[in-house]
Amino acid sequence: MVLYGNRAYEDALLELKNTAEACGFVSLAAGAFIGEHSFSGKEYIIQVTDDCDGCGVCIPVCPENAVDEANRYASRSDRCIYCCACIKTCPAGARIMKEGFLKGIAKMLSENCSARKEPETFFASR
Repeated sequence: MVLYGNRAYEDALLELKNTAEACGFVSLAAGAFIGEHSFSGKEYIIQVTDDCDGCGVCIPVCPENAVDEANRYASRSDRCIYCCACIKTCPAGARIMKEGFLKGIAKMLSENCSARKEPETFFASR
C-alpha cells in the first residue's frame, strides 16, 4: 500500500511490490491511497498571530507535542515536523505559515493538486 499527496504515486507501488517479493512475500493485493501533504525542513515556518485566544485546540492535535503553551502557544522548532495540523484546527485562524519556500510549495500544491484523486486497488489474478 502506498499513501501519496494527491499528486501522483508514480512507480512507488511497483517498487514496494518488487522489494516485498525480493524478501519472500507474495503480493495478493495492492492499493494507492490519498493523504494530505506534510511539510518538513529546517526552516521555522509556523507563526502564532495576535489572534490567538489561548483556547489550546492546537495542543492535542500536534503529533510531536511541539506546541509550547507556556510560550504563547508557539511551535517549538526542535520538535515541529511542519505537518500543519495546528494550523488546520485553529478555530481563530491564529496559526499561519510564514512566507517562504515551503509556503510557496503549499500554494502550488493547492492550486495544482486540489482535484481529489480516487484510491486505486489491485488484486492478483489467480
